[in-house]
Amino acid sequence: MLSEMKLIFVIACIFHAVFARKLESEVIDGWEALVAPYLDECVRITEVDPDVPRTIFRNNHLPNETTFHCFLHCVFHKQGMITSENLLDQTRMLEGIPSLTAELAQTCIEGTKGGKELCKRIYDLVGCILND
Repeated sequence: MLSEMKLIFVIACIFHAVFARKLESEVIDGWEALVAPYLDECVRITEVDPDVPRTIFRNNHLPNETTFHCFLHCVFHKQGMITSENLLDQTRMLEGIPSLTAELAQTCIEGTKGGKELCKRIYDLVGCILND
């Protein structure tokens, strides 16, 4: 009986690991699709190292560099996720950002309010969303 329970537990763990990896891959693909239409233009505008935005989601590393902060701002701006008043448009974010929930969006938006420069706020917002 105990060995059967161990087997069921192992199978459940394997299933969970496979499912989690698939979901992670889907989320990565979604983020890459969000960035792709504006990748070259935002790289040119911000002068970020072009290799950085091409690998950030697969490497799960957001470099804390001003050019990268502004690259993310550029993508959010091009996607219409920043209003003309420089506010984050939660509705557009929910439509465009993979796996983002209203609760997480609200938490991350609230957590990044303040006197910070807008590029840094967007960087902090993306970090909040990805680290949830």
